[in-house]
Amino acid sequence: MKSLLSLIAAACCVGALSAQTTVLTEDFNLNIVPPAGWITQNLNGSTTFTEPWNTDGFGQAWHGDGGSLDGQAENMLATPMVDFTGMTEVYFHMDITTNWVAYMAHSNPSYGNGVTTLEVSHDGGATWMVVWTDDVLTADQGVVLTRDIDLSAHAGHTGMMIGIHFSGD
Repeated sequence: MKSLLSLIAAACCVGALSAQTTVLTEDFNLNIVPPAGWITQNLNGSTTFTEPWNTDGFGQAWHGDGGSLDGQAENMLATPMVDFTGMTEVYFHMDITTNWVAYMAHSNPSYGNGVTTLEVSHDGGATWMVVWTDDVLTADQGVVLTRDIDLSAHAGHTGMMIGIHFSGD
């Protein structure tokens, strides 16, 4: 039986790096997931998946792949709408810890199909575009890694949402 695969997004911040303008910040310190204004989406309509985005009680959001009777989890934790008008550089900063890396699809060998991506939406979360895929190494299992994802291709846009998508069974 596969063990729990968890993703911990400890701090998420969207902003223009050069000017250090912070558009949105969330540190999950209230231990509420989703935080106020954020949403979770069940992207494949699984009715028996019992392990959605959660809080660990220590200021971290996490997602696991256990508990689904009908297979695949496809769950998104998404920010409120953000406005990048007037910006030319935009970065998403997060601290992320991945456990059970051998169950991630990119791992060699891989014992599962887990994938974590960062995605953006220009239409309020109706559709999503992948902008980053987690490629954590087995040696970094359980280690807090800081990720700085360049979203500058989306600078100047308004009504953007950014989501952390976990897929796995």
